[in-house]
Amino acid sequence: MEEERLERFSRWSQEHGIQFRGCAIKRVSDAEGFGLYTQNDSARDVLVVTPLDLALTPVTIVKDPVLGNVYREMLGNEIDDRLLVMIFLIIERARGRASFWAPYLEMLPSGFGTPLWFEDEELMELDGTTLFEATKAQLKSLRRLFLKVKECTEAAMSSIGLHRELEFQEFLWANCIFWTRALNIPCPASFVTSSSPEVAKDDGNRLVSKDVSTIWIEGLVPGIDFCNHTRRASGLWEIDGSDGSTSGVPHSMYLIAGLDVVFPPGSEVLINYGDKGNEELLFLYGFVEEDNSNDYVMVHFPKMFLDEDNTMDFKLQLLRELDLSLKWLLPSSLLASGFLRKNPDDKATRTHPGFSWSGHRKAPSYLDCLVFPEDMVLSLRVLSMPETALHGVANLLEQISHVPSKDDIQAAVWEVCGDAEALTLLVTILSAKMADLVRGTGPESRDEELLERDRRCKEQGTVDDTGFLSQNHRACVIYRKSQKRLVSSFLQEAKLALEACLAERIET
Repeated sequence: MEEERLERFSRWSQEHGIQFRGCAIKRVSDAEGFGLYTQNDSARDVLVVTPLDLALTPVTIVKDPVLGNVYREMLGNEIDDRLLVMIFLIIERARGRASFWAPYLEMLPSGFGTPLWFEDEELMELDGTTLFEATKAQLKSLRRLFLKVKECTEAAMSSIGLHRELEFQEFLWANCIFWTRALNIPCPASFVTSSSPEVAKDDGNRLVSKDVSTIWIEGLVPGIDFCNHTRRASGLWEIDGSDGSTSGVPHSMYLIAGLDVVFPPGSEVLINYGDKGNEELLFLYGFVEEDNSNDYVMVHFPKMFLDEDNTMDFKLQLLRELDLSLKWLLPSSLLASGFLRKNPDDKATRTHPGFSWSGHRKAPSYLDCLVFPEDMVLSLRVLSMPETALHGVANLLEQISHVPSKDDIQAAVWEVCGDAEALTLLVTILSAKMADLVRGTGPESRDEELLERDRRCKEQGTVDDTGFLSQNHRACVIYRKSQKRLVSSFLQEAKLALEACLAERIET
């Protein structure tokens, strides 16, 4: 069955201009699906070429010989570029072997390792993490979106003799295919306008953006989209123009070997999906990386604090005027320059995010050890202000004759508040986040034990060669273990910053 699918895709690719130069699609593993592998020493320079006419984008979809006019009408009726590609995937998959795209669609996965596909028991392995609530919220959003596309998709299918009710799982499949495989393609404007001028001209709610020479369009690129991810990519994709000067194929996307990359025969060609933390990798693609240097923690201001504070409306107004948020991204790289840094000389030189209104309150001496982003600290100063401090800030701002600027507001908040209340609030928020993580799935040490047991099972073959953790379970453990470690480290940093702040206040 699999060999037949590969053979059909290979024939289809050759017939329609996809070129594999010294490489081929092969299965990586049952869990990871297919990948692109070199076949011999001739795999160098340009590895794969796909004509842009064979990329699944709005440009090709509205030219579809069967339903092109229907898709054009959809684009003008609150269906954006992404949804159009998803609807197209659903319909072409439903057409089966009658579809021109069948050999390609047969190669695509039927299921995914993303949390959207988790069973309830698997999803509980993320309990306490940001991803747990994000997954439930995304499923609700997708169900609402499904109601939006269901009627027009069923009508389109009925017009070609497919009379049946669309299932949510079909839409979920198409959504995951798009988000796990789509590329943002910088198409030459001449190609788009000549191929499909209505896509280039109609802005609407869609995602096509234009400049003088390039129109960016999201879509799937058969052949190149079988490349898997690594941080150190061996392959890079580029676009060839109307002259085909690099690949020999005008208006194409080609995959090229990275600089100084040498491929031994049988090696996998990998690309970089971007500098993403495990939260994003798991949510979008269904895999994680151990020791991911791009990992981060997302911290949200608790909703219950918003509901309990009767001065919150004024505080939120201040945050809007300062362009500040109620959620903050804390990348792991911030920890290199904090109180707990390994190298004492590795400091971040920072300027204070405001100035003292009167000169009375100076910039803190611990500033170079504070790892938290300046906009986060300023947000927390505003959010932690008692009512008396709010009056103090308002009084200072009333003293100036012009409309208060951002610098004026920052200076007034710093003058009245300092950092003690803000850092106290930060410790409270991070402590609550740590408690949620531990309450959900236990301490970090438990995650380490699970991963160690899984490694021993693989080495000793006591269960099978996949270990005792399923792929989804293992990904969850790696992700949540990193979250616990990062939250713990940032909590220690917050406590040390608060200690330094309080000590400095006592001294003065």
